Amino acid sequence: MEKDIVGSRLTAIGFGESKPIASNKTALGRAKNRRVELKMNY
Repeated sequence: MEKDIVGSRLTAIGFGESKPIASNKTALGRAKNRRVELKMNY
């Protein structure tokens, strides 16, 4: 919003542990699960 983006156009959804993309049993898997996904809709 500091770049003049209207706040109503932004949506944040947190999935936490409900949608991992890798196993949390290893350090590498936990690292892969710490991520931000950006999906753009025009």
